[in-house]
This record gives sequence, C-alpha cells and structure tokens, in this order.
Amino acid sequence: MSLASNALCTLAQAKAYLDIASGDTSQDSKLELLINASSSMIENYLDRKLIYQGYVEYHDGRNSDRLLLKEWPAIKPTEIVFDQTWTYGASNVIPTDNYQLESEIMVVLRGYKFPRGNRNIKVTYYAGYQSPVTGGSGPVLPAEITQACIMLVAWQYQLRADRRLGVSSKGKSGESISYVKGIPVEITTILDLHYRIEVPFAEVGVENG
Repeated sequence: MSLASNALCTLAQAKAYLDIASGDTSQDSKLELLINASSSMIENYLDRKLIYQGYVEYHDGRNSDRLLLKEWPAIKPTEIVFDQTWTYGASNVIPTDNYQLESEIMVVLRGYKFPRGNRNIKVTYYAGYQSPVTGGSGPVLPAEITQACIMLVAWQYQLRADRRLGVSSKGKSGESISYVKGIPVEITTILDLHYRIEVPFAEVGVENG
C-alpha cells in the first residue's frame, strides 16, 4: 500500500497523532489505507479536489463577463476557448490579455461577454494546494484540513476496536457523537470552512473596459 496522490496528510503525521513510534512499521499499510480513504471522504464531503492538478472544464455561456471555475485555489487559466460549434479550435482561443482571475476562482473577461450557449466555453487551468506528501506547486494546504484528515484517520483506526461501523450516532461515557456522511461532526465543523459554495452573479455581468 502507498499513499494516493490526493493524500491530505503524511504517514508520519498520522503515526505521531496515534502515538505510534516512527520506527514501528507494523501499522503502516493499515494507516496508508486509512489516509487514502479519509482523504477521499473529505474531498467528497467538500465536493472539491484539494491537491494541485490540471483541469479541463466545459461551461455554459450565460451572457456574462464572469465565469466561476469548479476548483480552487486556481491560477490564471492557460487557455479559454469560446466556440458554439464545440470544436474548440485554435481560431477561437481568447487572448490571455483579455481575462484575469479574481479571488482564486472567478475568471473576469475584459471588453466582452460569453453569449448564451451549452458547453460553449472550454477552460484549461491548474488549481489546488501543495501535496503534504510530495510537495509540488500551489499554496500550502491549510493546516486545519491536514488536521481534519489526521483526526479522521485516528477515528477510523479506533472504530475497529469499538465495532461501531455504520452507526449514525454513538454514546460513550455520557457523551454523544454525531456523524455527517460517515464523518464525525467535530471534523465536519472544521471542514465546513472550505466547503464549496456556488456564488451567484448577475447574468448580464459587469461592464469593464
């Protein structure tokens, strides 16, 4: 077993949290499996990818000069193509000087708008955080996301001993623990700061010269 490309914490971090000695490799395969599972659970809960990678997206034109990307934090798209025929040829590429990126997720056009259409916009871009395992491009992964992954790994690690898989709530020593999509609420409360929120904007856009 090895860590997946979307792993949100390292093996060493998980072992340190669980008080497992760094030289003790007896639990490594199990922990790597749990890190991979926990990372995917977090991405599914947040409805977004977190580790830096490339994307090709197709959007519907809304008669607007703004376009909301699906993943963030993004860098300025390397290419935007507008084509009602869906061929997306080189002659339909929008010059990079005619658009900018705002707030790591919103593309703003300069001087014109995307006419209405289905899948008439193709965007190629990169987005996401550095991998805590391999490094790479992008900003540093927020510490609270890493901590949430470590906590979820530790929680699942203990579930085997508790034999409480599949329960929606659990009482122990006078305490009650609730779950959201298989993740304890104590962890989802941390993650909610990074949840995908669709930002509405005026269909006609904002004029910019």
